[in-house]
Amino acid sequence: MEALPPTLDVSSMALVAEESACLDSATNIDPDVNDEPQTETLVVLSPSNKQALLKTASEEILRREGEAIAILNRLKQLNSTVAEQFHPKQTILANLTLRMICSPSPTSGVEVIVPSFIIISYCWHYPSEWTLAPAAQASKLKPGWEVSQPMADAVLSLRTSGDEGVWLDKLCINYSDESEKVIAVGAMDVVYRSARRLVILLEDVQLDAAE
Repeated sequence: MEALPPTLDVSSMALVAEESACLDSATNIDPDVNDEPQTETLVVLSPSNKQALLKTASEEILRREGEAIAILNRLKQLNSTVAEQFHPKQTILANLTLRMICSPSPTSGVEVIVPSFIIISYCWHYPSEWTLAPAAQASKLKPGWEVSQPMADAVLSLRTSGDEGVWLDKLCINYSDESEKVIAVGAMDVVYRSARRLVILLEDVQLDAAE
């Protein structure tokens, strides 16, 4: 497994019993992904904004473009059917739809430019497979996020400014579009490496005040 880049800030969050209170909230999420009202807006980034955010993490891929093409050509010779399932990473990145959860723009009609973003690593909620910590069970889920409200509030508080985005796969990938899902999964390593901060949510862990 490749190590995460040294510039990526990785942190984890667990619920503290005293911080189980939740806040009501509501936004306009991209209707193609989720139509529930919420306090943030889901924005599709422009190609130039996407390129700027992913540039550093993509540089090694671009340097090895010739090697990737050679491998694909060899694979086509061995098994053309299997080769059709693979594409150069740069092609995947070019076709990637990159969405970010952002604060609403104060000026209507003005393009939102995201200078950096936080990425969330978490488990989807499957009650039959794992149990939320008591504080999380006592809290409402943030609409659309399917993450407990205290966790979502904590993540949003980590942003360096209102312009900083948040990437959460549940919202930022349109899982009902198979083509988009395949592209997003293929680009996910680059998206993770491009985040300013990776936050790991431990919603099954609860700490007491002493801990």
